[in-house]
Amino acid sequence: MRIAVIIQPELAFGREVIRGIARYARQKPQWRLHSMVPYDPVPPSRWIADGGIGHTPPDDWHGLLTPDAPRVLVGFVGPVDAARVRSDDAEIGKLGADHLIEQGLRHFVFAGEADSGRGQGFRAAVEAAGHTLLPLPSRLARSVRTKYRPPVEGIADWLRQAPKPLGVMAMHDVQARFVSLACRLAQLRVPDDVAIVGVDNDELLCELSDPPLSSVDQGMLEMGYEAAALLDRMLSGGPAEKVVLSPKRVVTRQSSDTLAIDDPDVAAAIRFIRSHAAEDISINEVAQAIPAARRTLERRFTKVIGHTLLEELQRVRVRNARNLLTTTDRPLSQVAEACGFNSLKHFHEVFRRHTDSTPATFRRKHRLK
Repeated sequence: MRIAVIIQPELAFGREVIRGIARYARQKPQWRLHSMVPYDPVPPSRWIADGGIGHTPPDDWHGLLTPDAPRVLVGFVGPVDAARVRSDDAEIGKLGADHLIEQGLRHFVFAGEADSGRGQGFRAAVEAAGHTLLPLPSRLARSVRTKYRPPVEGIADWLRQAPKPLGVMAMHDVQARFVSLACRLAQLRVPDDVAIVGVDNDELLCELSDPPLSSVDQGMLEMGYEAAALLDRMLSGGPAEKVVLSPKRVVTRQSSDTLAIDDPDVAAAIRFIRSHAAEDISINEVAQAIPAARRTLERRFTKVIGHTLLEELQRVRVRNARNLLTTTDRPLSQVAEACGFNSLKHFHEVFRRHTDSTPATFRRKHRLK
């Protein structure tokens, strides 16, 4: 059975999606994949696929499929009614916003079109936290959204005038890198003046940036795997479905590793919690480590951060648990212990309250089969 894969592998998105497709295809020995890569632009002679997976509009599939062959789109390209697998863009925007908010920032901008799914998710999270979302000039927003070479000088001029410290989320890692370059041009410090987070977790691009870029891992490997699984069902007569996957996590690197909090005791409390959340610490121990009177510290913390010390401790533990659940096969009891929960029951209660999901359900949803 011939399967066309029309996805460009130059960036991490394409490479990871193709890896996910290949992982699923290993379960299907009858499948024969043909992937269009830059050094192989011509399809095999008389090679017509039985089905296809692509990230480009269907009319750009090089004649590899007949009009009635089942096909699955990855992302948002092509007809809205087509079978597709995509990530939850609103959730991606929320993840980026939550990460920047956790750093104590109060001013934010989305480097892209505000009415996109990621832009809307970012805005909703920033406004829900009671913070300021700055409007990016429309000409810059359009160029950042649609071009891989936006006007860096224009972005630098805008950043110079924006209030600091500023949290910036870009549409993807390529654009986050341009924001970082604009900061350098504007002589702004990253992350002290401007904290930056991108999307796709392109490890090569992120690590080679100066400083290394934080990024949302939207789970491209899983997208490719689920796209292949959907195509398999369609080849067996199944319906053309639309599958929406949740992003995985924010991979934190130096570009957003800041703590923009004026109150030194509150900042110290957050640092202590992040360093010791895996231990069985109490709020009393947090206050003793500062040192500060617990009641006074709790009042100041809630005023500055917007939630209690206990909620912050639980948020950090749940975030660490999410990472372990999606990146390891450790039993739930070990995950709970490694994240500082004193019992499996308590782990379940806190995790469900923060994610609307049990740890086991979360793992099944975010791990490959």
